Amino acid sequence: MKHSGTHNDLLRSFTAIVLVMFSFNCTKTIHDRRPTGTLTPESREYFGFVLNGRHFISEESTGNVSGDCFYTATYDSASTFRITSSHSADNCTGSTIEIILDSVQLKEGNSYEFGAPGPKKNYLTCFFTNECSKPAILYATKDNSFGFVKIKKYRPDIKVIGAVFSCIVVNSAGKTLQIADGYIDRHYSE
Repeated sequence: MKHSGTHNDLLRSFTAIVLVMFSFNCTKTIHDRRPTGTLTPESREYFGFVLNGRHFISEESTGNVSGDCFYTATYDSASTFRITSSHSADNCTGSTIEIILDSVQLKEGNSYEFGAPGPKKNYLTCFFTNECSKPAILYATKDNSFGFVKIKKYRPDIKVIGAVFSCIVVNSAGKTLQIADGYIDRHYSE
């Protein structure tokens, strides 16, 4: 009897180890699952986010990079960072998203809150076209509402920036959309 108890203890220990190993492998985030293949090893040339549950991705490895990324010196030793990404689909539908950080000094680890669009402010705007005959609908962050961007990687020596962002955007009719899991990993121009 004592001999079978030892086997049961070993079996329990082995089972516990296997469960721990599987639990570590199952806790990856969306950022861990993104492909890392790219033509530029220092950046994946990626701009993606989830809008009300739908994924929007612009990535070099899939050949669909669309948009610009600039960081330019302006006034009083501050600078303006601007990134734009566009996405188009069939039937005249599409969207353009833009992040502006005006009058900032970018630094790895810094977070910037989004507010309403305007000079010397940080904000995010989206333009959506749903039908060919109708104008684009503008959504934007606003003051005193949830929204931020956090700089995760800033390499001025090779002109690469990485960031995460999330926010709520509102149109003129008061309709809100949620942008989540935003992720940037791009080269920028000066």
